[in-house]
Amino acid sequence: MHIKLKGVVLRKTAISDHDAYLHVFTEDRGVVSVLARGIGRGKSGMSAAAQSLSLCEFTLFAGRDRYIANAIDLVEPFVELRSNLSGLSLAAYFGEIVSRLFDEGTDSGQAFRLFLNCLFLLSKKALPERQIKSIFELRVCALAGFAPDLSACRLCGSGSAQPMYFDVQEGTLQCGACGGAGLLVNPSVLAAMRHIVYAPGEKLFRFTLSPPSDRQLYSVTEQYLMLKSEKVYPSLNFYRSVADESI
Repeated sequence: MHIKLKGVVLRKTAISDHDAYLHVFTEDRGVVSVLARGIGRGKSGMSAAAQSLSLCEFTLFAGRDRYIANAIDLVEPFVELRSNLSGLSLAAYFGEIVSRLFDEGTDSGQAFRLFLNCLFLLSKKALPERQIKSIFELRVCALAGFAPDLSACRLCGSGSAQPMYFDVQEGTLQCGACGGAGLLVNPSVLAAMRHIVYAPGEKLFRFTLSPPSDRQLYSVTEQYLMLKSEKVYPSLNFYRSVADESI
């Protein structure tokens, strides 16, 4: 059976001089592996199209246990992203996250759109990288089934009490009057976290956060992702080594 899929190439694993598996985050099937025969040949059209972090349309033969590429058409290469080392490394980190959270067969539609939006924003430098990173980390956790409960203190039910603490392990809030277990989060950071988790997709990126609150958000969302995905991401360490701390 032949099918067409849209997806972003995350990485390539060579299995011979000419053939390779492409690991692709797809619009509706999670991350799949695609056998691309002849992609290692210099004149292969597939080789030119299937660069890492490129959006492509794949014409595939769906076999019993694998996908085989018949054609790969480039849709969006994100050229501007490739001249921005910190943005490119952050995009690679996002790719590593979706590889962890969205196995083949999982519902990936909303996460795929989030991923594409973040690639676009990084390529255009439309928002601070720190903000894009926090949005992706927390929202993708929510889409993968790890949404924190940020509505109110888990003990007394108050949604506006101050101070408020975030329990990274449980993904819940606890106000100071109830003991304040977890990380103290200021009102601006909590408002940003609530926006990231609960806002509709078209409004997701529409907020601002000033220093030092943006740095606290950066730290909290990263900790939450690491805990819920149960993984340390090598690409994150590289991003930290090249990122401009001012962006």
